[in-house]
Amino acid sequence: MNNIITIDNTEWKQYTERYEGLMWTVARHISGDRAIADLETNYADLCVAALDSIRGFHKKTGESYAQMMGNVLFDKYTKTVLWNFKNKKGNYLKKRYALNSSSVEFDPSYAPADTKVVGSYNGYMESLLDKCEKIPKDVLNSICKNPDTIDDCMDLLDECFGEG
Repeated sequence: MNNIITIDNTEWKQYTERYEGLMWTVARHISGDRAIADLETNYADLCVAALDSIRGFHKKTGESYAQMMGNVLFDKYTKTVLWNFKNKKGNYLKKRYALNSSSVEFDPSYAPADTKVVGSYNGYMESLLDKCEKIPKDVLNSICKNPDTIDDCMDLLDECFGEG
């Protein structure tokens, strides 16, 4: 019995037409750390697990891909492999959640500096606003909204941070 099986693009398309909905459903159920387990990454990992299920079933039965796709046992086997992958990855993420969540902070409102988002501050800016009691908040807000005005306000900022 040959343990090597090769599938082509047509066969993979046939597999995904049959199981893609399930794979996306399973991918959505994997949670715990959005930085290393986003939906697309989970789906890609499930594609690898699906290929492993094809290889594993061939190794156990010796059936060709066409025979597998008609076999009810393969249907059950590949679904079991996909759900077991979800459980395995979910457990891995759960055990490491404290480490991963403390090292990577996910903030959906974050915008890179070059987008020139006006009026939204991250936690750093909020802490600066709280430290600067000598400068009126409306002045600081206008500086944050229009950073080009900072040259006009340097004396106030020096006074706030004690560099003057």
